[in-house]
Amino acid sequence: MNLFPDHVPHREKVVMRHIFEKQAEEIPNRECILFEEGETWTYSEALAEGYRAANVLRELGVKRGENVLIFLPNSQGWIRAWLGITFLGGVIVPVNTALKGEMLRHICMDSQANHMITSTELGGRLKGLDLDLNIIDPSLLAQGSTDAPGLDRAIEPWDTHGIIYTSGTTGPSKGVITPYFQTYCGGLSNWGDSATADDTMLGDLPLFHTAGENNVVIMWSLGGRVAFRSAVSVSRYWEITRECGVTLAMMIGTLPTFLSNSPTQSNDADNPVRVMFSAPMVNTPEAFMKRFGVEKIVTTFGMTETTGITHDFGPVPHPRSCGKAIPGVEIRLVDQNDVPIKTGEKGELTLRYNLPWMMNVGYFNRPEETARAWRNGWFHTGDMLTCDEEGNYFFVDRSKDAIRRRGENVSSFEVEREVMAYPDVVEAAAVAAAGEFGEDEVKVFVIPHKGTDFAPADLIHFLIPRMPYFMVPRFVEVVSEFPKTASMRIKKYQLRAKGNSSATWDREAAGIKVSR
Repeated sequence: MNLFPDHVPHREKVVMRHIFEKQAEEIPNRECILFEEGETWTYSEALAEGYRAANVLRELGVKRGENVLIFLPNSQGWIRAWLGITFLGGVIVPVNTALKGEMLRHICMDSQANHMITSTELGGRLKGLDLDLNIIDPSLLAQGSTDAPGLDRAIEPWDTHGIIYTSGTTGPSKGVITPYFQTYCGGLSNWGDSATADDTMLGDLPLFHTAGENNVVIMWSLGGRVAFRSAVSVSRYWEITRECGVTLAMMIGTLPTFLSNSPTQSNDADNPVRVMFSAPMVNTPEAFMKRFGVEKIVTTFGMTETTGITHDFGPVPHPRSCGKAIPGVEIRLVDQNDVPIKTGEKGELTLRYNLPWMMNVGYFNRPEETARAWRNGWFHTGDMLTCDEEGNYFFVDRSKDAIRRRGENVSSFEVEREVMAYPDVVEAAAVAAAGEFGEDEVKVFVIPHKGTDFAPADLIHFLIPRMPYFMVPRFVEVVSEFPKTASMRIKKYQLRAKGNSSATWDREAAGIKVSR
């Protein structure tokens, strides 16, 4: 399947303002947005709201090419801000609503923005941060003229759509400079030809993450509809799909595990969802599809700096693979010297694209880090993968999170996947812990389901037949929460720094031996 175009497409397929101008002319009365409160916008109404917001922002001093912070949850305010900034040719800088203190200050300062669109509640977090920002209440954006604001030239696919900040797991967050064409291709790589103009996508992923934006842009480019929610609701997930007529939905992070482990209901399959995106892939995709009446589960592997790199669009996806290389993406797995490794060996994922503007054009104001990522003509992801003889790629670990135990490389990702298959576990993190002989031992931190009588020994007995002996954790520690970045990635370096304590359960001390 050719997911990506063989040329840079016209701005009317890729660029926000020009997408809405085209759709408002051709399908003006088709619904494009369903908000959580029940209000809907057609394409012509959305275009008018975008013009209103853009005219207000222009009056407040926002200029073409200027970075503007959006510090809001998914809402009408976020959409108005997004449309208004991009309709002027400005650059969105989304801010995670969990940010506060120095992390919030860092992004505000690093982005060199003069304006922030935020609510009174969230704006209160700026007090004491010594920032010189013009704060714009999102309600103002509904009060402008519906005349089309003038442009000195059209906005093109290679123009900058946004500066999206990374998680900052090993240092300060970096601003990824993202062209419009990258955002568009990110949505293509997630859905391929599964998304159509007749679909309604559930927009419950936060718009301050690239995954949330990519999927919405591709739906609007196709002429489809998005049902926005302020956050993911696990308890009402399937109920929401029925209420909104959702046909496409995304499962990210721990959601696949939550839905798979939820109690079976008689109406599980009574929902309109046709296709689901899952990252990581659910453990038993065929069983999941049968239980919930889903036609297809798809997955890709990508990052903020790229589009999807690999994909698996089924019909029944491989439960462990993140797919095969997407046509249009050239992949190499390399060793520490950038030398390609043999099939089956673990190497760092490096890549480049056949067309320009399909991935980031650098880190904002960080030329040294940009050069470090782009070495020898390839973009270096820092992710370790393997590839089999059939071209299936398997995520192993972040390069900094790998565990080496008794001559074997252990993937913390794979350990976590198996631990979270245990019904009593909600979330898990695997790290290296010091053993008696100066080498790594596998340690898992777990958050059990509330109300369960979690026993580490029972978890280990569950894992022994499911994984190689050298991967079975020696240490288990129960925690109530994980330290996380603003994008909800676990700060494993903090877990590693904790070491073992009286709260740590030791498999060997409990008399459970695991050998070849």
